[in-house]
Amino acid sequence: MQGTWFGKTAVISGGSRGLGLHLAKELAKQRAHLILIGRDAGNLNSQAAVLSGMGASSVDCFACDAVEIEQCGEYRARIEKDGVDLLINAIGVSDRGKIEQLQLADLESQFRSNVLAGWAMTKCTIPSLKRNQGCVVNIGSLAGLVGTPNMGAYCITKFAWTALSRQWRMELEQDGIHILLVSPGPIAREDSEHRYDELISARGIDSKGASKPGGGAKLKRIDPALLSQRILSAATRRDRELVIPWKARILAAIFSISPKLGEYLLRRNLDR
Repeated sequence: MQGTWFGKTAVISGGSRGLGLHLAKELAKQRAHLILIGRDAGNLNSQAAVLSGMGASSVDCFACDAVEIEQCGEYRARIEKDGVDLLINAIGVSDRGKIEQLQLADLESQFRSNVLAGWAMTKCTIPSLKRNQGCVVNIGSLAGLVGTPNMGAYCITKFAWTALSRQWRMELEQDGIHILLVSPGPIAREDSEHRYDELISARGIDSKGASKPGGGAKLKRIDPALLSQRILSAATRRDRELVIPWKARILAAIFSISPKLGEYLLRRNLDR
């Protein structure tokens, strides 16, 4: 199937797992050239075979820490060859707990995964994006628009990611590079109900909402395949921001106008 991204070069950090992999599959169907970044070489190679079978024009994999992508000479050589049309920063790690329960190492780990990895990928890829007037898709979260209890360092780092995405957009627009910030609610996963059990037990968290997707916010889980299609359509249109569900944008606006009302509405819709 030929689509908007047919023959285009797309880089996906975190492209061998989760939402990043779903996005890679949608791009493979459109016969894009894929470049995947991840830490697990075995999983990268396994998924590359799947993506090739789905129609990807080519799949190149680089097993490395995205924060240190600048040191990967093979990656730099690959993107200099054809330029980059699409960069998707899909690396992210969630968290659970209260801020007072966090150690410095917890915050540093969250910032490394949720902010610095995308910053490093974008910085390294800018020259190739300029060449092709490309688009950067930053996968954020509703937690980067509205603070939610039980989320530990996740909200802190996702708010920083939102700020960085908007700053990049202001600075790079003059170079023809577009930034799309995607802020989805909880994404459906097979392990959604038990994903945080170990962390919750280790930190002694007694809020039942902490084990729920979204930290207990009453939101319908999003189908990752359908979300991927919407993201790529938004990137094609060069939309600035995509918030799903759309009602969450209203809540974020209320928070900016009346934090008291925003907090009241949010607390009414939490599993405690």
